[in-house]
Amino acid sequence: MSVDAVIVILAVLVLGNYWLSRSVLYPPFLFCSMWLLDLSLYRMALIETDPLHANTVGFLALGAVLFTSGGLLAWLFPKDLIATRLVLTRFPARNKVIKPLVILFLLCGIPILVRNLLSMASNGVGATIFQRARTGGVDPNNAGNAGGVSALGAYFILWPYYAASLFIIERRDKSFWLMTAIAFVAGLLSTGRLPVLMLTASLTGAYLITSNRQTFLAALKFVRIPLFFFFSLYFGLTFLNKDTSTYEGGVAGILLFFLVSYIVGPSAALDYFMQHPQDYASVPHHTFKFFLGIAARLHLYQTPVTETFDQFLMVPYPTNVYTVYRDYIIDFGLYGALIAVVLMGLFQTLLYRKARTGSELGIYFFSITLFAVFMAPFSDEYASFGSFIDALLFAGIYIILRSIPLRVLPQLASGYGKQLGAITE
Repeated sequence: MSVDAVIVILAVLVLGNYWLSRSVLYPPFLFCSMWLLDLSLYRMALIETDPLHANTVGFLALGAVLFTSGGLLAWLFPKDLIATRLVLTRFPARNKVIKPLVILFLLCGIPILVRNLLSMASNGVGATIFQRARTGGVDPNNAGNAGGVSALGAYFILWPYYAASLFIIERRDKSFWLMTAIAFVAGLLSTGRLPVLMLTASLTGAYLITSNRQTFLAALKFVRIPLFFFFSLYFGLTFLNKDTSTYEGGVAGILLFFLVSYIVGPSAALDYFMQHPQDYASVPHHTFKFFLGIAARLHLYQTPVTETFDQFLMVPYPTNVYTVYRDYIIDFGLYGALIAVVLMGLFQTLLYRKARTGSELGIYFFSITLFAVFMAPFSDEYASFGSFIDALLFAGIYIILRSIPLRVLPQLASGYGKQLGAITE
Protein backbone atom coordinates (compact mmCIF):
# COMPACT_ATOMS: atom_id res chain seq x y z
CA MET A 1 0.00 0.00 0.00
CA SER A 2 1.34 3.44 -0.91
CA VAL A 3 1.77 6.39 1.42
CA ASP A 4 -0.67 8.44 -0.66
CA ALA A 5 -3.37 5.80 -0.32
CA VAL A 6 -2.90 5.63 3.46
CA ILE A 7 -3.09 9.43 3.70
CA VAL A 8 -6.46 9.30 1.90
CA ILE A 9 -7.70 6.58 4.27
CA LEU A 10 -6.58 8.58 7.29
CA ALA A 11 -8.25 11.75 5.97
CA VAL A 12 -11.53 9.84 5.54
CA LEU A 13 -11.23 8.45 9.08
CA VAL A 14 -10.52 11.91 10.52
CA LEU A 15 -13.58 13.40 8.83
CA GLY A 16 -15.77 10.42 9.68
CA ASN A 17 -14.77 10.41 13.35
CA TYR A 18 -15.43 14.12 13.67
CA TRP A 19 -18.80 13.78 11.93
CA LEU A 20 -19.74 11.03 14.36
CA SER A 21 -18.71 12.85 17.54
CA ARG A 22 -18.65 16.58 16.69
CA SER A 23 -15.76 16.76 19.15
CA VAL A 24 -12.04 17.37 18.71
CA LEU A 25 -11.49 15.37 21.92
CA TYR A 26 -12.97 12.17 20.51
CA PRO A 27 -10.02 9.72 20.81
CA PRO A 28 -10.29 8.09 17.34
CA PHE A 29 -10.39 11.58 15.79
CA LEU A 30 -7.21 12.56 17.64
CA PHE A 31 -5.47 9.25 16.93
CA CYS A 32 -6.13 9.37 13.19
CA SER A 33 -5.30 13.09 13.05
CA MET A 34 -1.87 12.50 14.57
CA TRP A 35 -1.08 9.75 12.08
CA LEU A 36 -2.37 11.91 9.24
CA LEU A 37 0.03 14.66 10.36
CA ASP A 38 2.88 12.16 10.63
CA LEU A 39 2.52 10.66 7.17
CA SER A 40 1.69 14.01 5.53
CA LEU A 41 4.96 15.48 6.80
CA TYR A 42 6.78 12.36 5.64
CA ARG A 43 5.19 12.69 2.19
CA MET A 44 6.25 16.34 1.93
CA ALA A 45 9.91 15.22 2.24
CA LEU A 46 10.94 18.32 4.17
CA ILE A 47 13.99 16.43 5.45
CA GLU A 48 15.73 13.29 4.24
CA THR A 49 14.19 10.21 5.88
CA ASP A 50 14.55 6.52 5.11
CA PRO A 51 11.71 5.22 2.90
CA LEU A 52 8.73 3.38 4.40
CA HIS A 53 7.88 -0.03 2.96
CA ALA A 54 4.38 -0.91 1.79
CA ASN A 55 3.78 -3.37 4.64
CA THR A 56 4.63 -0.70 7.22
CA VAL A 57 2.27 1.97 5.89
CA GLY A 58 -0.42 -0.67 5.38
CA PHE A 59 -0.03 -1.69 9.02
CA LEU A 60 -0.37 1.95 10.09
CA ALA A 61 -3.60 2.29 8.08
CA LEU A 62 -5.00 -0.90 9.62
CA GLY A 63 -4.08 0.34 13.09
CA ALA A 64 -6.04 3.56 12.55
CA VAL A 65 -9.07 1.59 11.31
CA LEU A 66 -8.94 -0.73 14.34
CA PHE A 67 -8.51 2.12 16.84
CA THR A 68 -11.61 3.69 15.28
CA SER A 69 -13.41 0.35 15.57
CA GLY A 70 -12.53 0.21 19.26
CA GLY A 71 -14.05 3.66 19.65
CA LEU A 72 -17.23 2.50 17.94
CA LEU A 73 -17.45 -0.51 20.29
CA ALA A 74 -17.36 1.89 23.24
CA TRP A 75 -20.67 3.41 22.11
CA LEU A 76 -22.34 0.03 22.62
CA PHE A 77 -21.96 0.28 26.38
CA PRO A 78 -25.22 1.41 28.06
CA LYS A 79 -25.37 5.10 28.89
CA ASP A 80 -26.58 4.37 32.43
CA LEU A 81 -23.51 2.22 33.06
CA ILE A 82 -21.20 4.98 31.82
CA ALA A 83 -22.94 7.56 34.03
CA THR A 84 -22.63 5.46 37.20
CA ARG A 85 -20.82 7.46 39.89
CA LEU A 86 -18.12 5.97 42.08
CA VAL A 87 -18.54 6.33 45.83
CA LEU A 88 -15.33 8.38 45.92
CA THR A 89 -16.72 11.12 43.68
CA ARG A 90 -19.75 11.55 45.94
CA PHE A 91 -17.64 12.96 48.77
CA PRO A 92 -18.34 16.72 48.94
CA ALA A 93 -15.48 19.11 49.62
CA ARG A 94 -15.70 20.32 53.22
CA ASN A 95 -12.51 22.29 53.78
CA LYS A 96 -10.20 24.80 52.13
CA VAL A 97 -7.07 23.70 53.98
CA ILE A 98 -5.95 20.72 51.89
CA LYS A 99 -5.42 22.63 48.65
CA PRO A 100 -2.87 25.10 50.13
CA LEU A 101 -1.13 22.19 51.88
CA VAL A 102 -0.87 20.30 48.59
CA ILE A 103 0.62 23.39 46.91
CA LEU A 104 3.12 23.85 49.74
CA PHE A 105 4.11 20.18 49.70
CA LEU A 106 4.67 20.07 45.94
CA LEU A 107 6.54 23.37 46.03
CA CYS A 108 9.08 21.58 48.23
CA GLY A 109 9.85 19.32 45.28
CA ILE A 110 11.41 22.16 43.26
CA PRO A 111 14.67 22.19 45.32
CA ILE A 112 14.86 18.41 44.90
CA LEU A 113 14.53 18.76 41.14
CA VAL A 114 17.16 21.52 41.07
CA ARG A 115 19.52 19.26 42.99
CA ASN A 116 18.74 16.44 40.58
CA LEU A 117 19.45 18.75 37.62
CA LEU A 118 22.80 19.80 39.05
CA SER A 119 23.72 16.20 39.84
CA MET A 120 23.03 15.05 36.28
CA ALA A 121 24.80 18.11 34.85
CA SER A 122 27.95 17.24 36.78
CA ASN A 123 28.20 14.01 34.75
CA GLY A 124 27.33 15.42 31.32
CA VAL A 125 28.77 17.60 28.58
CA GLY A 126 27.38 20.59 26.73
CA ALA A 127 27.26 24.36 26.53
CA THR A 128 24.34 24.88 28.91
CA ILE A 129 23.39 23.27 32.21
CA PHE A 130 20.34 21.72 30.53
CA GLN A 131 22.52 20.16 27.82
CA ARG A 132 24.90 18.78 30.43
CA ALA A 133 22.03 17.46 32.54
CA ARG A 134 20.40 15.79 29.54
CA THR A 135 23.57 14.08 28.34
CA GLY A 136 24.44 13.10 31.90
CA GLY A 137 20.98 11.70 32.48
CA VAL A 138 20.84 9.54 29.34
CA ASP A 139 24.38 8.15 29.71
CA PRO A 140 23.98 4.60 31.05
CA ASN A 141 27.43 4.81 32.62
CA ASN A 142 26.17 7.59 34.89
CA ALA A 143 23.03 5.83 36.09
CA GLY A 144 22.59 6.07 39.82
CA ASN A 145 24.99 8.98 40.30
CA ALA A 146 22.12 11.17 41.42
CA GLY A 147 22.07 9.32 44.71
CA GLY A 148 18.50 8.14 44.41
CA VAL A 149 17.17 11.69 43.90
CA SER A 150 16.01 10.89 40.34
CA ALA A 151 13.45 8.37 41.59
CA LEU A 152 12.04 10.87 44.09
CA GLY A 153 12.27 13.68 41.57
CA ALA A 154 10.11 11.73 39.12
CA TYR A 155 7.21 11.91 41.58
CA PHE A 156 7.68 15.65 42.02
CA ILE A 157 7.38 16.01 38.24
CA LEU A 158 4.18 13.96 38.00
CA TRP A 159 2.36 15.02 41.18
CA PRO A 160 2.16 18.76 40.30
CA TYR A 161 0.84 17.73 36.89
CA TYR A 162 -1.87 15.61 38.55
CA ALA A 163 -2.72 18.37 41.03
CA ALA A 164 -3.05 21.05 38.33
CA SER A 165 -5.35 18.72 36.37
CA LEU A 166 -7.56 18.32 39.45
CA PHE A 167 -7.54 22.02 40.34
CA ILE A 168 -8.71 23.16 36.88
CA ILE A 169 -11.77 20.91 37.17
CA GLU A 170 -12.69 22.50 40.51
CA ARG A 171 -12.07 26.14 39.72
CA ARG A 172 -9.67 28.25 37.66
CA ASP A 173 -8.55 30.41 40.57
CA LYS A 174 -5.23 31.54 42.04
CA SER A 175 -4.58 28.09 43.49
CA PHE A 176 -4.88 26.54 40.03
CA TRP A 177 -2.51 29.03 38.43
CA LEU A 178 0.03 28.62 41.22
CA MET A 179 -0.14 24.84 40.89
CA THR A 180 0.21 25.11 37.13
CA ALA A 181 3.31 27.28 37.56
CA ILE A 182 4.85 24.67 39.88
CA ALA A 183 4.03 21.88 37.40
CA PHE A 184 5.52 23.93 34.56
CA VAL A 185 8.77 24.62 36.43
CA ALA A 186 9.00 20.95 37.41
CA GLY A 187 8.58 19.98 33.76
CA LEU A 188 11.37 22.34 32.70
CA LEU A 189 13.71 20.99 35.37
CA SER A 190 13.14 17.47 34.03
CA THR A 191 15.11 18.62 30.89
CA GLY A 192 12.50 16.91 28.70
CA ARG A 193 9.58 18.18 26.64
CA LEU A 194 7.18 15.35 27.45
CA PRO A 195 6.14 16.71 30.91
CA VAL A 196 5.28 20.06 29.32
CA LEU A 197 3.26 18.31 26.59
CA MET A 198 1.48 16.22 29.23
CA LEU A 199 0.58 19.34 31.23
CA THR A 200 -0.55 21.29 28.16
CA ALA A 201 -2.66 18.42 26.81
CA SER A 202 -4.27 17.67 30.17
CA LEU A 203 -5.22 21.24 31.03
CA THR A 204 -6.46 21.92 27.49
CA GLY A 205 -8.58 18.77 27.46
CA ALA A 206 -10.06 19.45 30.90
CA TYR A 207 -10.86 23.04 29.96
CA LEU A 208 -12.53 22.10 26.67
CA ILE A 209 -14.75 19.56 28.43
CA THR A 210 -15.72 21.72 31.42
CA SER A 211 -16.39 24.74 29.19
CA ASN A 212 -18.17 22.64 26.55
CA ARG A 213 -15.95 23.88 23.71
CA GLN A 214 -15.44 20.69 21.74
CA THR A 215 -16.45 21.61 18.20
CA PHE A 216 -13.56 22.34 15.86
CA LEU A 217 -14.00 26.12 15.55
CA ALA A 218 -14.82 26.67 19.25
CA ALA A 219 -11.84 24.56 20.31
CA LEU A 220 -9.50 26.24 17.82
CA LYS A 221 -10.20 29.68 19.30
CA PHE A 222 -8.80 28.45 22.60
CA VAL A 223 -6.30 25.77 21.55
CA ARG A 224 -4.30 28.19 19.41
CA ILE A 225 -3.02 29.81 22.62
CA PRO A 226 -1.65 26.68 24.35
CA LEU A 227 -0.34 25.43 20.99
CA PHE A 228 1.57 28.65 20.41
CA PHE A 229 2.88 28.46 23.98
CA PHE A 230 3.95 24.82 23.65
CA PHE A 231 5.74 25.20 20.32
CA SER A 232 7.48 28.39 21.44
CA LEU A 233 8.73 26.52 24.47
CA TYR A 234 9.56 23.44 22.38
CA PHE A 235 11.72 25.44 20.01
CA GLY A 236 13.33 27.36 22.86
CA LEU A 237 14.22 24.16 24.71
CA THR A 238 15.75 22.78 21.52
CA PHE A 239 18.60 25.28 21.82
CA LEU A 240 18.85 24.84 25.60
CA ASN A 241 18.81 21.03 25.63
CA LYS A 242 20.49 20.17 22.33
CA ASP A 243 23.89 20.90 20.85
CA THR A 244 22.92 22.57 17.56
CA SER A 245 26.41 23.74 16.61
CA THR A 246 26.85 20.97 14.02
CA TYR A 247 23.58 21.66 12.17
CA GLU A 248 23.29 23.84 9.08
CA GLY A 249 20.49 26.00 7.69
CA GLY A 250 20.34 28.70 10.31
CA VAL A 251 17.78 28.93 13.09
CA ALA A 252 14.80 28.17 10.81
CA GLY A 253 16.52 25.13 9.31
CA ILE A 254 17.46 23.75 12.73
CA LEU A 255 13.95 24.21 14.10
CA LEU A 256 12.40 22.61 11.01
CA PHE A 257 14.75 19.64 11.23
CA PHE A 258 14.10 18.95 14.91
CA LEU A 259 10.33 19.35 14.57
CA VAL A 260 9.94 17.14 11.50
CA SER A 261 12.50 14.54 12.57
CA TYR A 262 10.77 14.06 15.91
CA ILE A 263 7.46 13.48 14.12
CA VAL A 264 8.48 11.26 11.18
CA GLY A 265 11.60 9.59 12.60
CA PRO A 266 9.77 7.03 14.78
CA SER A 267 7.80 5.78 11.76
CA ALA A 268 11.07 5.17 9.92
CA ALA A 269 12.38 3.35 12.99
CA LEU A 270 9.24 1.19 13.09
CA ASP A 271 9.79 0.40 9.41
CA TYR A 272 13.33 -0.80 10.16
CA PHE A 273 12.00 -2.94 13.00
CA MET A 274 9.32 -4.51 10.81
CA GLN A 275 11.91 -5.33 8.13
CA HIS A 276 14.39 -6.76 10.69
CA PRO A 277 12.33 -8.44 13.43
CA GLN A 278 15.14 -10.89 14.14
CA ASP A 279 17.22 -8.04 15.60
CA TYR A 280 14.66 -7.60 18.39
CA ALA A 281 13.78 -11.22 19.13
CA SER A 282 15.53 -11.15 22.52
CA VAL A 283 14.05 -7.84 23.72
CA PRO A 284 12.18 -8.50 27.01
CA HIS A 285 8.48 -7.84 27.46
CA HIS A 286 7.43 -4.23 27.71
CA THR A 287 3.66 -4.17 28.13
CA PHE A 288 3.48 -5.61 31.64
CA LYS A 289 6.91 -4.57 32.87
CA PHE A 290 5.38 -2.65 35.79
CA PHE A 291 3.68 -5.75 37.16
CA LEU A 292 6.64 -7.97 36.32
CA GLY A 293 8.86 -5.56 38.24
CA ILE A 294 6.66 -5.98 41.32
CA ALA A 295 6.80 -9.76 40.90
CA ALA A 296 10.58 -9.59 40.63
CA ARG A 297 10.82 -7.64 43.90
CA LEU A 298 8.73 -10.35 45.54
CA HIS A 299 11.13 -12.94 44.06
CA LEU A 300 8.30 -14.47 42.04
CA TYR A 301 9.80 -13.61 38.67
CA GLN A 302 13.29 -12.89 37.41
CA THR A 303 13.38 -9.92 35.06
CA PRO A 304 16.20 -9.77 32.51
CA VAL A 305 18.60 -6.84 32.63
CA THR A 306 17.45 -4.11 30.24
CA GLU A 307 18.85 -0.82 29.05
CA THR A 308 17.14 2.36 30.23
CA PHE A 309 16.83 3.70 26.68
CA ASP A 310 16.10 1.89 23.43
CA GLN A 311 18.69 1.34 20.76
CA PHE A 312 19.39 4.32 18.50
CA LEU A 313 18.90 3.88 14.77
CA MET A 314 20.10 6.08 11.91
CA VAL A 315 17.12 6.87 9.65
CA PRO A 316 19.48 8.60 8.58
CA TYR A 317 19.39 10.85 11.68
CA PRO A 318 19.42 9.15 15.10
CA THR A 319 16.18 8.15 16.82
CA ASN A 320 15.39 5.69 19.60
CA VAL A 321 11.57 5.72 19.58
CA TYR A 322 9.54 3.33 17.44
CA THR A 323 5.91 4.56 17.65
CA VAL A 324 3.20 2.98 19.79
CA TYR A 325 3.34 -0.33 17.90
CA ARG A 326 6.80 -1.87 18.24
CA ASP A 327 6.64 -3.20 21.79
CA TYR A 328 3.20 -4.74 21.31
CA ILE A 329 4.44 -6.51 18.18
CA ILE A 330 7.41 -7.86 20.16
CA ASP A 331 5.20 -8.98 23.03
CA PHE A 332 2.17 -10.35 21.16
CA GLY A 333 3.02 -10.53 17.45
CA LEU A 334 1.31 -8.61 14.65
CA TYR A 335 -2.19 -9.89 15.36
CA GLY A 336 -1.83 -9.36 19.09
CA ALA A 337 -0.64 -5.79 18.49
CA LEU A 338 -3.72 -5.10 16.38
CA ILE A 339 -5.97 -6.45 19.15
CA ALA A 340 -4.13 -4.14 21.57
CA VAL A 341 -4.94 -1.18 19.31
CA VAL A 342 -8.66 -2.07 19.39
CA LEU A 343 -8.52 -2.18 23.21
CA MET A 344 -6.78 1.21 23.30
CA GLY A 345 -9.54 2.76 21.22
CA LEU A 346 -12.20 1.05 23.33
CA PHE A 347 -10.94 2.06 26.75
CA GLN A 348 -9.93 5.61 25.82
CA THR A 349 -13.32 6.22 24.23
CA LEU A 350 -15.01 4.83 27.34
CA LEU A 351 -13.01 7.37 29.34
CA TYR A 352 -14.15 10.06 26.90
CA ARG A 353 -17.79 9.08 27.38
CA LYS A 354 -17.30 9.06 31.16
CA ALA A 355 -15.76 12.54 31.05
CA ARG A 356 -18.72 13.81 29.02
CA THR A 357 -21.04 12.89 31.93
CA GLY A 358 -19.37 15.57 34.09
CA SER A 359 -17.70 13.07 36.43
CA GLU A 360 -14.77 14.76 38.16
CA LEU A 361 -12.66 11.61 38.13
CA GLY A 362 -13.75 10.89 34.56
CA ILE A 363 -12.63 14.32 33.33
CA TYR A 364 -9.42 14.06 35.34
CA PHE A 365 -8.36 10.61 34.14
CA PHE A 366 -9.37 11.28 30.53
CA SER A 367 -7.45 14.55 30.46
CA ILE A 368 -4.23 13.09 31.89
CA THR A 369 -4.30 10.25 29.36
CA LEU A 370 -4.78 12.53 26.34
CA PHE A 371 -1.02 12.75 25.84
CA ALA A 372 -0.98 9.00 25.12
CA VAL A 373 -3.02 9.68 21.95
CA PHE A 374 -0.73 12.52 20.88
CA MET A 375 2.34 10.33 21.47
CA ALA A 376 1.02 7.36 19.45
CA PRO A 377 3.16 8.16 16.35
CA PHE A 378 6.21 8.52 18.58
CA SER A 379 6.21 6.08 21.51
CA ASP A 380 3.97 3.88 23.64
CA GLU A 381 2.47 5.62 26.65
CA TYR A 382 -0.54 3.32 27.03
CA ALA A 383 1.43 0.74 29.01
CA SER A 384 2.38 3.27 31.72
CA PHE A 385 0.36 1.34 34.28
CA GLY A 386 2.48 2.58 37.18
CA SER A 387 1.82 6.21 36.30
CA PHE A 388 -1.91 5.60 35.83
CA ILE A 389 -2.20 3.85 39.19
CA ASP A 390 -0.21 6.65 40.81
CA ALA A 391 -2.53 9.23 39.22
CA LEU A 392 -5.66 7.52 40.55
CA LEU A 393 -4.15 7.14 44.04
CA PHE A 394 -3.17 10.81 44.07
CA ALA A 395 -6.68 11.89 43.06
CA GLY A 396 -8.32 9.52 45.55
CA ILE A 397 -6.20 10.74 48.46
CA TYR A 398 -6.81 14.37 47.54
CA ILE A 399 -10.60 13.92 47.25
CA ILE A 400 -10.78 12.09 50.58
CA LEU A 401 -8.64 14.65 52.39
CA ARG A 402 -10.60 17.62 51.10
CA SER A 403 -13.85 15.93 52.24
CA ILE A 404 -12.74 15.86 55.88
CA PRO A 405 -14.34 18.74 57.83
CA LEU A 406 -11.42 20.64 59.30
CA ARG A 407 -11.57 23.69 61.56
CA VAL A 408 -8.67 26.02 62.07
CA LEU A 409 -10.30 27.33 65.28
CA PRO A 410 -13.03 25.75 67.43
CA GLN A 411 -16.54 26.76 66.46
CA LEU A 412 -18.21 29.06 69.01
CA ALA A 413 -21.81 30.17 69.50
CA SER A 414 -20.80 33.70 68.56
CA GLY A 415 -19.60 32.49 65.20
CA TYR A 416 -15.85 32.91 65.86
CA GLY A 417 -13.89 30.08 64.32
CA LYS A 418 -16.71 28.84 62.10
CA GLN A 419 -16.13 25.78 59.98
CA LEU A 420 -14.54 26.72 56.67
CA GLY A 421 -17.07 26.96 53.88
CA ALA A 422 -17.70 23.89 51.82
CA ILE A 423 -16.76 23.72 48.18
CA THR A 424 -19.43 22.22 46.00
CA GLU A 425 -18.37 19.49 43.71
